[in-house]
Amino acid sequence: MNLAEFKTCSEEYLASYGNMSRNTQDQKRRGVEKFIRFMESEGRQEIDQKAILAYRKSLLGYSRNTFAQYISRLNTALEWMVESGMLDKNPISKKMRMSEKYISAKSVLSADDIRRIFSTSTSSFGRKPVYIRNRAMTILLLTSGARESEMLALTPADLNWEEGYATIRSGKGGKGRTVPFIPYAQMVMHTYLNKARPKEAVDKDPIFVQKNEGGGFKPLSRITAIYGIKSYVEAMTGREDITPHSLRHTCASMLVSSGMNPKELQMLLGHSSLDMTQRYAQMLKPQTEIAAETRKVFEGILETTPGLA
Repeated sequence: MNLAEFKTCSEEYLASYGNMSRNTQDQKRRGVEKFIRFMESEGRQEIDQKAILAYRKSLLGYSRNTFAQYISRLNTALEWMVESGMLDKNPISKKMRMSEKYISAKSVLSADDIRRIFSTSTSSFGRKPVYIRNRAMTILLLTSGARESEMLALTPADLNWEEGYATIRSGKGGKGRTVPFIPYAQMVMHTYLNKARPKEAVDKDPIFVQKNEGGGFKPLSRITAIYGIKSYVEAMTGREDITPHSLRHTCASMLVSSGMNPKELQMLLGHSSLDMTQRYAQMLKPQTEIAAETRKVFEGILETTPGLA
């Protein structure tokens, strides 16, 4: 079956749900139309297993439930076409419908998500310390690949502004390493340190702090950091599935697609074994198209909006 035939059959398929609720009809239509838009954007004509596999890869940025829903809706349409004699065989195999293993890769940010995260709020909320802090944490994790626990342990002394790296002194397993501290992250961090970090906090205190009951400061709690990052990402992108670890996966995906070898990736991510990194890299290989566009977004922002922070 080619795309033109699929479009024609899809209209008949959707018409068969004419007596169902409006919500059901809308869900069925969205499932079909999303696949059609993908085929058109890719310039594909044949509805075969290669097309289905490519479509699956394009859905990896969505949550587990959303991924499963889109595959299920398309599968239902194709099964209907088989039963109606319009299609000889459903190209979605039973194994392809079992999505758990395939989507074990954490959600990653799309290029549009990156644009929104890097943009600044024009409302008065954009000037509030909590917004500036959450923005700084999000962009630091996204551009460095660090874990949230590592970020929360950083102090101002760990930031090398001239050389462009941050020193992780308390990595997983007690191992230290350095991670990127790119110019754009530096701009955002500079804004946070000057406008949102408590003035009473000193250089030996963590970068991100909260007041200690006994006086002074202690590291921002992990729960507060996770909530702050998720709130910022959701406010800017509308996505509820992104976690701090998703930001790490997004960074890793970009590095994998740019050709970084596993040994270098292992050192940057702080993995204890190369085998773990190789499995990690293999898992992220389907993200290359998203990652390539994401790199362009980073470069474009750095070139065109140097004062954005």
